[in-house]
Amino acid sequence: MITQEKKQSILVPIITMFAIVGSSIGFSMLAPLPSVLLNGPLFRPYDVLAVGAFATVLFFYFKKGYYKINDIFFKGLAGYVVISLFAEGIIAMSATNFDSTFNVAHILKDIGYMLIIIVLSKSFQQQFKMKVEMGHEIEKQTDELEKFKYALDESAIVAITDNKGTITYVNDKFCNISKYTKEELIGNKILKFDEHPPEFADNIWKTISSGKVWRGDVKNIAKDGTNYWAKTVITPLIGKNEKPERYIIIRTDITEQKWIEDVLSLQAIELSNALKRNKKVEKLKEEFLAMISHELKTLLTPIILWAGALKNENILGKLTTDQLDAITTISDSADELTKLVSDIFDSYKLDLENMSFSSEEIKIDEMMNEAVEQAEQILLHKEITFKNTTLSIGTMYSDYKRILQVMKNIIINAIDFVDPNNGKIEINASIKKNSVLFQVKDNGVGISTEDQKNLFQKFYQVDTSTTRKHGGSGLGLSICKGLVTGMKGKIWVESKVGKGSIFYFTIPVGKPKDDTEVHLKSTSTPKISN
Repeated sequence: MITQEKKQSILVPIITMFAIVGSSIGFSMLAPLPSVLLNGPLFRPYDVLAVGAFATVLFFYFKKGYYKINDIFFKGLAGYVVISLFAEGIIAMSATNFDSTFNVAHILKDIGYMLIIIVLSKSFQQQFKMKVEMGHEIEKQTDELEKFKYALDESAIVAITDNKGTITYVNDKFCNISKYTKEELIGNKILKFDEHPPEFADNIWKTISSGKVWRGDVKNIAKDGTNYWAKTVITPLIGKNEKPERYIIIRTDITEQKWIEDVLSLQAIELSNALKRNKKVEKLKEEFLAMISHELKTLLTPIILWAGALKNENILGKLTTDQLDAITTISDSADELTKLVSDIFDSYKLDLENMSFSSEEIKIDEMMNEAVEQAEQILLHKEITFKNTTLSIGTMYSDYKRILQVMKNIIINAIDFVDPNNGKIEINASIKKNSVLFQVKDNGVGISTEDQKNLFQKFYQVDTSTTRKHGGSGLGLSICKGLVTGMKGKIWVESKVGKGSIFYFTIPVGKPKDDTEVHLKSTSTPKISN
């Protein structure tokens, strides 16, 4: 379908061309008319008219500035110049003014005029077409701009001001959040920052008046007196004098976000204060527990010492069997109470991750022999075979006291669950890669798979009935796990009901403080107890 614009782009230049060419041809038919003298050369009337038509079109062409857009005219003009020069040469060689050669020359000039008219018409046509296309493009761009404006109005708070900050345009979202109507807003100042210190506004004006974009969060007051926050971007539009002519303000409502931030900030302050109070409480608890532990151990020490003195007949004389049994019970109970106090204090420090560990050179064989010596004190009057199968494996660097504590706790646990008349316990230490693997093996009652899952938890007891045969607080193995973990090791158990258990734990070999190589060699021999 041919549009109205298309029709005009075709008809206008055709009509113009035919009008001019028709006039030129019509006057060409008046060849025999008398000549007119103009500045010397002789012209025929139709030449005067053709030159006039040509001059008129040429003036119109340059006045409209079409030459700036399309250079087809200059191509035609070059052709016209060539033809005219050729025609002038023929005229110069003609014998008479109106011979056949003279007529041919003027026909060539007419052809030149027609060529100019044709290229001018073509130029007009192209220019008209270009204007139509430009109009369509402007219409398309305007449509896209409207869509963009619609999307922006739907998603952001938009305002435009002059270079003094006076509002010239606002969208509906601006009215909704500010509670003002457009009539109330337009013509008033928007760039007010009453909720901020003066230097805040000064900084904004200094930035945007220099032509730079300003970004930040602004607190505003609505018409009803409520506050709202907006994430704001102010963009200056620079004019011809290279100074801002207008400002475009794009804002996003962040009132809810700011409210959440304020709540979180208050909660963070409260939490910080609570943590400080908690630290103080924890410190007081630790100090109290340390004091209680010290006081209890202070009270237990003379009991243990006097019980030991009473059992030694060389100090306070010989006791009867009943008296000796009673003293032994007192001594054993005091030892158990001392151990319980120590376990509670250690468990508490492990929970706080406040347990300290030393690093010292340890001769592994000697440490294992000391573990045997400690076990012998517990194995008195029991028919339990205790064996240390550790070979000569050298030294390690870790906490001697804590490793022995773990070994002792596991050994005590094994003693509780083996037959007191036929029990067997075996301890061993060996090097596995960069760690020392310790193990305590027994032939006790074993542990079920279900119980193994909770075995290293605090206060967990395999037998929780009121008639259980084995005592203890349930802290021993949990303390073992905490100590081993603190020394960067691992602990686990392998067991089957009725077939005994093997407890394993690993401790890194470690390095001396000067990072020299650890030499795994020793001359000590394992110690065996029956």
